[in-house]
Amino acid sequence: EGAWGRRHFVNVAQAGVGAAAAETAPRLSRRLGSARYPIAFAGRLPRFPVGHISLTTEKRTLETDALAVILANAQFFAGGWNVAPKATLIDGRLDVQITNTPKTRAPALVPKVVKGTHLGDKAVRRLSAAEFDLRVEPAWPVEADGDFLGNTDIRGRVVPAAINLKI
Repeated sequence: EGAWGRRHFVNVAQAGVGAAAAETAPRLSRRLGSARYPIAFAGRLPRFPVGHISLTTEKRTLETDALAVILANAQFFAGGWNVAPKATLIDGRLDVQITNTPKTRAPALVPKVVKGTHLGDKAVRRLSAAEFDLRVEPAWPVEADGDFLGNTDIRGRVVPAAINLKI
């Protein structure tokens, strides 16, 4: 939920430089294929502002500087990136990751995110939350399940058993 209204997402929402890249990537040539997102990331990163975030969950409030915040209900996004290797759709919680790294080091994290090995990196802080309130100065772009929504601030909660799947 943000200034754009109330939206639901099933998989992954993010705020920060990753959301900025997700906003830019669809405007790049389709001929670039799966390289569109990394190219958009490289283009947005140099001028993207480090944000001072305040993230409140049902258990704590965390204030820090960061480049990105991931809110994941499931493990994979963006064509197979293992963005949240510990996330599961059935636990009623979001896997929350805060990335705080120098911009010069951020590109080195991308292959780790693709493989799901980034959680061991000291620049990534992980926690779990059933609800959250994220405030960022200056405001950051937000995307959910690949759709650009607007800018922070954003708050939300897990809606348990909101989707029934039959396989």
